[in-house]
This record gives sequence, structure tokens and C-alpha cells, in this order.
Amino acid sequence: VQFSRWQQMDKQPRDPRAKKGTQGPRSVLGPIVLSFVLLVWNFTPVKDVVVSGMLLNMPVSKDVEMGREYVQQHGLLQKVVRDSTVDATVRQVTAALLPCFKKSGFQWEFHVIRDPSVNAFALPGGLVFIHTGLLQTAESPAELAGVLAHEMAHVTHRHGLRKVVEANTIQTIIKALVHDDDDGHQEDWGEKLSETIAKQATQLGSLAFSRSMETDADVTGWKCLMDVHHDPLGMISFFKKLSAGDTKKHTASHSPLSQFQSLLSTHPGTDERIETLQRKWDTTPSSEKHSLHAWDATSWRNMQQRLNKALR
Repeated sequence: VQFSRWQQMDKQPRDPRAKKGTQGPRSVLGPIVLSFVLLVWNFTPVKDVVVSGMLLNMPVSKDVEMGREYVQQHGLLQKVVRDSTVDATVRQVTAALLPCFKKSGFQWEFHVIRDPSVNAFALPGGLVFIHTGLLQTAESPAELAGVLAHEMAHVTHRHGLRKVVEANTIQTIIKALVHDDDDGHQEDWGEKLSETIAKQATQLGSLAFSRSMETDADVTGWKCLMDVHHDPLGMISFFKKLSAGDTKKHTASHSPLSQFQSLLSTHPGTDERIETLQRKWDTTPSSEKHSLHAWDATSWRNMQQRLNKALR
């Protein structure tokens, strides 16, 4: 009701004798209330409760629809690399991981796409895309398994859909609080400040949650590898490769500034992730370690050679 009053105030005829730049009640209260609402949204359980409730009412088909729409919009299937040796090696890894995610309700698809960057990503609904750069860089199927287990965990946690729901929900709140007169420009500093606060606060909230998502995916992916009795150390060794690459790019990686940047980054720092997983390994009972199976790496080098030829 209060928000409607602000809008009604702004719609009332303005006194032409009023001094330019004079601030009304709305311009003063708007940024304050907006800041309070966004603080509550980003730094209390409210966001998680609201979004989790909304996700419970969204069927799995919504994830699938979103993922396939993204594939179509970006023409990802046109970039697929088709080679029987590459496909067989990827299937060897994914077949071992799929038992972890049987209850997810998703129909998993794995595609290798031509992209030199060292990456893989999973879209809502179970569509997983593996960059050729990742296959060329990973030294064993264990490292590929670590990356894919992590990405598949994102899907089962419905992180992609959750991010979309969060963004749309907070944008709706912002539009309700930030009144725009639709005259092509902002009327006063209050309106401008409100929009600035909104952009910064929503970004900060997104960063904080993304760190949580990445940590959840690491933990779930690690548990998957342990549950299927496969050596999970490939996840750690691959993260170490990423860390070495980050060190080359950021020579002052131990400076206070870089530590602060790590705190606010969209992902937990690679070194932080390594330490977390290493602690998990160190505390794993010896009996469990001895029951783990090593990945079959005999065909890995052959696959990489075939891939390099296919990309020429």
C-alpha cells in the first residue's frame, strides 16, 4: 500500500513554481525502502525460502524446455564434433556417473563441441556440453569425470532454473519499488540512486549464491565419484591445473586485494576448492580408498590424438 502511495504522489500534478531538484517524500523514502528490501532478500533466508517454494511447483519439464531453448538459440548442436573414438571415451566416463543421477528425472545427453576453451557446462534438463579444449587438456578420464560429475550436480540441484527464478523475482520487486515516469529520463536523484542500488545489490546477491552453488556441486560431484567407487582425485588434479593457470594470470595472487576479490567472486577460489576436497580425501577411511577403482586410461591418449586430427 505504501508503494502505491509513492506512485500516486508522483502522478499528481507538479507545481511549476517548485524549484528544480526539490526532493519529495518518494524520492527520499524510495532508496531507503528499496535498500532494506534488497538487504532482506539477499542476506536473510527469505530468498531461499521463496525461490525453493516456487521451484517445488515447477515440473522437470520446465528445466528441459529452458535447456533446449538455449541450445537452439545458440546453435550448439551445429558445433558438435562427431568421432566414434571420442564418443566412446566420453561414454565410458558418463556411463560410470549416470547411476548417481538416476533419480533426477532428467534424460541426459552428452555432446562434445568444438571450442578451444577448457570448459564444460550442463544446461537445465540434462544437456551436457564438453569443450574440445577440455578433452585436450585433461590428462586422464579421471579428470574428465571430476568435471562432469560437478556439472551434472548443477543440473540435479536445478541451479540454472533457480538462478532464472531468482533474477526474475527480484526484478519484479525492483520494478514495483522503482517507479519510472516513462518520460525518457529520470526525474530526480532518488530515482537514479534507487536504480543504482538495485543493480549493485542484485549482483552481490547473485555472486554470494553462485559461490554456494559451486560448493554444492563440488560436494555432490565428489560424493558421486565415491558412491560409484571410482577414484575422485581427478577432480583435485584438474583443479590444480586451473589454479596453475590462474597463478600465471594473477602474479599477486596472495595480496589482500586478490583475497578480497576471491571472496566476492562468482565461484569459490580454485585453491579454496582444492583445499576443501583435499580435506575430504584426507579424512576418508583407508578401507574406502582401497575399494575405489582406477579409471581405464588406456584409450585416453588415442582419443586425444584422434581429436587433434579431427580439429585440424
